[in-house]
Amino acid sequence: MSPASNRLLSQLPATVDPIQLAENGARLVGALSRKAMTRLTQACSDDTGEVRVDLQFGRGEGGNMLELRGNVHAAVRVACQRCLEPMTLELHADTRLLLLRPGVRTDTLAQEVEALTVDRPVSLSELVEDELLLMLPMVPMHPLDACPAKEQLKMPAATRTGKPLSALRR
Repeated sequence: MSPASNRLLSQLPATVDPIQLAENGARLVGALSRKAMTRLTQACSDDTGEVRVDLQFGRGEGGNMLELRGNVHAAVRVACQRCLEPMTLELHADTRLLLLRPGVRTDTLAQEVEALTVDRPVSLSELVEDELLLMLPMVPMHPLDACPAKEQLKMPAATRTGKPLSALRR
């Protein structure tokens, strides 16, 4: 990559060297297929769709730290854990990572700062997937007013029909 400042890359590479991209002030904008994001796919109903990526690599405030800033966005299909019906969940992550070379001490960094130690090129899909997994709720649910189970939840316990575990008897 040439040392041109703020270079925009629209064709997203499979692997990136974040340190080199930050030194060159590169920006990555485009879409990644979710098919390669196996950990995210395991938590979702399918692997279709894309993840929109807008990442700016450069120097942080003061110019002495390299950083990655940007956002990623994906719409994923998951099962609502209240009604077990499918739902679309919008995942949006605003990312800020300090990029460190191996051997740099991290104990001097503020605790709220996330750092990534980079000693080799990394998979862009895995980097983006990590950010999306952090945004995935532990228990995805429709908003209560939009959930098909809302009528069951509003009924008083005395009017609910049947005993829920009666089918387990032999």
